[in-house]
This record gives sequence, C-alpha cells and structure tokens, in this order.
Amino acid sequence: MASGIVEFNPILTALCADRAKALPSFHAFTGADNTGRFAGIGKATWMSMYLKADGHVPRCLLMLSQTRNVTK
Repeated sequence: MASGIVEFNPILTALCADRAKALPSFHAFTGADNTGRFAGIGKATWMSMYLKADGHVPRCLLMLSQTRNVTK
C-alpha cells in the first residue's frame, strides 16, 4: 500500500469540470479506500471506464449529489 501526499491539481486539470465535480459520487459507488473491489471490479478498472464514458455519466453522478428527485 502506498502512502503519501497526492497532488490533486494536475488530476483536476486533466478532467473536465463535470468529471472532477463527480469524483466524490464516483468514489462512493466504486467503494471506499478499504474496499478492494465493487461487483468484482477494482477501482482502477472503474476509473478507466469512467474516463471513457460519455458526458452523461458524470452528469448523472452529479445529479445524485444535488437533488433528491432523480429522473431518467
């Protein structure tokens, strides 16, 4: 296990604004730091799929954290 300081500015700069804002929701759905896998898939694989997904994915994750009424 690696430990240390992570510089977030380069990560946030590389992500679009919606993807960066949705990271807390993404983290909640893919498992906390002490959970190795969610649905048999590791965090690195989830992140790869998240980065390749179209813009609807981060917007949906943002909607979950901003409203009680989730729509299709």
